[in-house]
Amino acid sequence: SNGPVSVFSGDFTTNVSATLTATGSALEVNASGNVNLNAPLSGSTTTVNGQGDVKTMGSLTNLNLSGGNAQTLTGAAELTNLTLNKSAGTATVAAGPQNVTGVLTLTAGTLAAGGNLTLKSTASGTARVAQHGTGTGTVTGDVVVERYIPGSRKKQWRNLGFPYSGALAVSDITGIGKSFTAGTQSIMVFNENSDNGVYGSTGNRNAGYQTLAENASIPAGKGASIWLFGADNSTALTGGNLSGALTVSTQGPLNESGTDVTMASPLVTNTVKGWNLVANPYASTIDWHTVQTASSNLAETVYRWDPETEAWTGYNRTTQAATGVGTRYIESGAAFFIKAATEGNGVITVSVPQSAKVTNTTTNPHFGTAPWRIEGLQQRTVTQPLRLAGIPPHGPRPHPHARRP
Repeated sequence: SNGPVSVFSGDFTTNVSATLTATGSALEVNASGNVNLNAPLSGSTTTVNGQGDVKTMGSLTNLNLSGGNAQTLTGAAELTNLTLNKSAGTATVAAGPQNVTGVLTLTAGTLAAGGNLTLKSTASGTARVAQHGTGTGTVTGDVVVERYIPGSRKKQWRNLGFPYSGALAVSDITGIGKSFTAGTQSIMVFNENSDNGVYGSTGNRNAGYQTLAENASIPAGKGASIWLFGADNSTALTGGNLSGALTVSTQGPLNESGTDVTMASPLVTNTVKGWNLVANPYASTIDWHTVQTASSNLAETVYRWDPETEAWTGYNRTTQAATGVGTRYIESGAAFFIKAATEGNGVITVSVPQSAKVTNTTTNPHFGTAPWRIEGLQQRTVTQPLRLAGIPPHGPRPHPHARRP
């Protein structure tokens, strides 16, 4: 066919013996009934607009689920973009994996993911969920979210965040090795009320860092410092670089009801200095400008660790001045340090509106050479405990540091 192919009533089914190809042009299927792909579609772009049940196969550029009836999504496919725009009824992802590599758009209706929907992350980029509001679309059930880590990088701490509305069990973090042996625990969170004021670039780590046991959970919205050393525990904990790229995989219910995400006490506290390590709560890059403006008693600078220079970086919303390679954009899968504007008064609220989500395709110097890659806390030597480098005297104030396991 030289496409587009359109079916406006009834079902659409491809034969198992041949690929339907639109040579040199787009191929689009519009079906008011069911779509059964028993063979792949091929074209410059491939689009399926389905109002009934959809069985996927191969790769699709766009899958659009619409109509007012209940729908079931089965099969398995690589979907560049998945759009939900239903006037009524629920679209249930009953089988998969349905791997989204581009954008999940929730315009209207309910998408029941059921653990069969994956937001992929590769060397080319990371899938994201677009902005949407209350009364629009929503996704329920568990969604798998990935975070790609480039290979040939040092074994090191990385500040990771998870975009879920509930706590994440440490045991449910897959794709990486984990250590729970005393003295070499590889997963930590930061508790502001235990901050002992130890900052700088040498010495023991700040007492605010608390190691997690195998049966522990990471609270929703809290960032985690995770020592990444390999895809499993067969790799040596320390020494050298990662032997290959890693894909950190987790799953849970997304923060995608359409309401803004607000982090306050007891998750975020201000009893000492107001330093908190928080997660990007969305599967999307977010803009620090929007976050800082929407929050309460939050200092204007966001702090992150640059593994290349082994120094803290900062970015100030008001002056738009950066320390090092500081930037206003925070990737999906990242965690970042914030600080109270007025220290120790018990007041601090971090608000992340849906409007903070952005399409940021520029390279972020913190995270490698491709958009949305995630790096983290740089390790120094096998024997020297790591104190993350402080900020110069006339720059942003230093924040709590960690050390290697």
